[in-house]
Amino acid sequence: LSNVADRSWKELVSFFSQGELDGLGERQLQCFSKHRKRVAKLIGSNFFSFFITLLVIINVVIVIMDADRRAKCASGLECLGFEDLRALDTIILIIYTIEIV
Repeated sequence: LSNVADRSWKELVSFFSQGELDGLGERQLQCFSKHRKRVAKLIGSNFFSFFITLLVIINVVIVIMDADRRAKCASGLECLGFEDLRALDTIILIIYTIEIV
């Protein structure tokens, strides 16, 4: 069982480290500095795609929770604070901004 788990873990790590750099050829990569190559490899990896997809899903859940809270508050049932959702929204916005840069 340990051998199967070890092999599965190695395959998962291998999958996440794979990916391709859209629009970048080998010639262009040769001009990159060492750090720029690492960042390009990270952004092109499956792990990064998974992370951003997960972040979008979390953001959708936050938007739904925010809309639900605002609807309850408008109907006079209960008004919970919005500080926790604003903090999460700000963190996600910062990550989105970093991704664009």
